[in-house]
Amino acid sequence: MEALKAATLINANLLDMGDKLGSLEAGKLADVIVVDGRPDENLDDLRKIDVVMKDGHVLIQSGLLVTTRHDQQ
Repeated sequence: MEALKAATLINANLLDMGDKLGSLEAGKLADVIVVDGRPDENLDDLRKIDVVMKDGHVLIQSGLLVTTRHDQQ
């Protein structure tokens, strides 16, 4: 969990962008992956991608591609 904070929240604050990035909150920018498992306990769980959201659009759901990047514009 500390590594995740270092890669997100701490870096956003160091860049003086903590009001826009670094955590999941209303009004902030975020790309999100949801995995089926506990990657904080088992790094292999990072291979079990369930959902990917980029710029507010779902790209992958239930592990399957649901839209391509060029379809979102």
